[in-house]
Amino acid sequence: MKAPHVTRVLLTLCALCSVAAVAQAATLQAKVTDVPSGNTIVVSNINRPLKVRLKGIAPPEVGQRFADAAREHLKSLVFDKAVFVEYTDLSDGYLEARVTLNGVDVASQMIRDGVAWYDRNDNYALIEADQNLYSQCEELARSEKRGLWSEANPITPWAFRKAQQEKLARIERPAATVTGRTAPAASLRPQRSLSNTDLFGNIFGGNSSSATPNVRPVDEHGTPDRWIRIDSAREHFSISVPSNSVEGSFAGEDEQKQPTSFHFLMGGSAEAIVTFLAATGPQVALADATFSDQMMQGLIAGMNQGASEHGESDRVITLKASRTITLAGLSGREYILHSAAFGGTARVLTRKVGDAQEVFVMMALTRAGSEPLGSRFINSFKLQ
Repeated sequence: MKAPHVTRVLLTLCALCSVAAVAQAATLQAKVTDVPSGNTIVVSNINRPLKVRLKGIAPPEVGQRFADAAREHLKSLVFDKAVFVEYTDLSDGYLEARVTLNGVDVASQMIRDGVAWYDRNDNYALIEADQNLYSQCEELARSEKRGLWSEANPITPWAFRKAQQEKLARIERPAATVTGRTAPAASLRPQRSLSNTDLFGNIFGGNSSSATPNVRPVDEHGTPDRWIRIDSAREHFSISVPSNSVEGSFAGEDEQKQPTSFHFLMGGSAEAIVTFLAATGPQVALADATFSDQMMQGLIAGMNQGASEHGESDRVITLKASRTITLAGLSGREYILHSAAFGGTARVLTRKVGDAQEVFVMMALTRAGSEPLGSRFINSFKLQ
């Protein structure tokens, strides 16, 4: 083992030990250096950044009204100020904590000001007095129609996430636009169908059926800034995704009674959206690169149709193959994605196993400055 590698390992261990040492303390005082969302902050302790998640509150999700207001309000309360952090545990790299400033519970203030809900789905080890405080603050904000309560029936973040799952239930089968050219839909269809579901039928060809995937959140309390690793024993892969992602799966048969299955993940924020698909079905008589091209053409075509139907011309994507890639017995292509709103990268990897064809698709769309999030996602893929 080379010395530089040993040095990196030691530095990593030191960083982990520092966080662990902090976690053993009941309370720490630190300065807030960043406010990524309406319930997370970054504090500096002993010149090391620590990520903190406020217990017991749920701000609006990205895409909901007041999501930006929640972040800005939290920033106005605590940014560049010294706060007390009373943690209960260290989870996914975050200190789950009750944060106070000048004796005021910051989470209760967020609820009272109408920019967050009291999250009763999990009491986060809050003492009864805090639970009562948060409940009272929410009732007052509601009665005074503050912030999000100015709407007659504001949608909770967990209900909003559930509603988004419906948007993944259907992708139409239009012609594909690739680097400014339109390809006829028939040319996108492989000779046999890997999936006949409404969700991904347009990618593999074949007829749609009434079957729909089982879609669910990967974490009921997920947030775009907290990432988790997904390990699939069935498809033998692992990948890291934002914890606010949803996942869906389907297993059945195609029109020729051949077994087919897929598993997908999708999540992120206004800055970066990531999508992953693992699928297995009967083999197709196409070269890996050709099949990869058709997969991406189908995906982008469906996305572009959706953007056009909603009048979002800035989200119409052009696609360009950049290089051929191989990884752990898989081969395929990497693509460059571009639109007026964002850029991105995608990879399609496939292989033939016995009579089956396995496919893995990773796609990250990011705004300028958030490209590292896309790289983090795509490079986290591992075949087990």
